[in-house]
Amino acid sequence: MKHTNYIYCTFIALSLSANAEVFKCKDAAGKIIYQSDPCPSGEITQGVIEVKQMTPEETEQAKAKLKAWQEQQAIEDEAKHEAEKERQIELERQQGLELQRRSVIAQEQQAIAAQQRPYTGVGGVFIPSYGLNGRNWGNQPYSPIGVWNPIVLPQQPNNTWNQNMMPSQPFGHPSYQPPTFSPHPAAPGIIKHQQ
Repeated sequence: MKHTNYIYCTFIALSLSANAEVFKCKDAAGKIIYQSDPCPSGEITQGVIEVKQMTPEETEQAKAKLKAWQEQQAIEDEAKHEAEKERQIELERQQGLELQRRSVIAQEQQAIAAQQRPYTGVGGVFIPSYGLNGRNWGNQPYSPIGVWNPIVLPQQPNNTWNQNMMPSQPFGHPSYQPPTFSPHPAAPGIIKHQQ
């Protein structure tokens, strides 16, 4: 409020360098108005302020003070705006972290609830507890890996059980000769079955 009064008085002083009087009027709403003209008939005159004439040097000093004050106000307004922007960014970051925290808690609660929930067999094949083919796998919806489908790896030429390769000749050695295999007798034609 002090700044507003200071600005208002400075403007009055600058604009009234030719006039020597300022009228203080109170309107019907109770608002006080400063003006260079006498108060209208509906307003009450609170008083007349005598303003001394300003010299050109004083006018220039007043203008310089007003300009410096306006620049200071602009700097303060910019700083307030930047602080508000940073506060808003921090608030949004905090809200994002809170949402992530709630999401993690909800996922943990769902995982705990899923572990405590009994298996119903929905979404898979239910294998009875007595097993299949005499095997007992419990309440798993599938058999253990590799029971019917064992993983068979091809024989590597650098294995020690390859009899065509000497142990002193590792794979990639220039004297290495890959082993030769004869085809199976049933491979070239139709597979023959015994009857």
